[in-house]
Amino acid sequence: MMPRLDGCQTCAPSTRSHSFKDIPAIKLPSTDGLSGRARGRVAGCGGCLTKPVTEAELLAKIETALKS
Repeated sequence: MMPRLDGCQTCAPSTRSHSFKDIPAIKLPSTDGLSGRARGRVAGCGGCLTKPVTEAELLAKIETALKS
């Protein structure tokens, strides 16, 4: 759990910034939920994986995010 800001609040300004808009972000929430995934998409996250995450899952999501 992040103090003060959650992942969506952290991601949104970065994905809207001209300097950082092309850098993909992957959300790793501690809980799974449709509303959290939807908030991540609106914030500009390129993907979402629910913890615990395996190395293979993370690498696959990173590869997908870099291709898009």
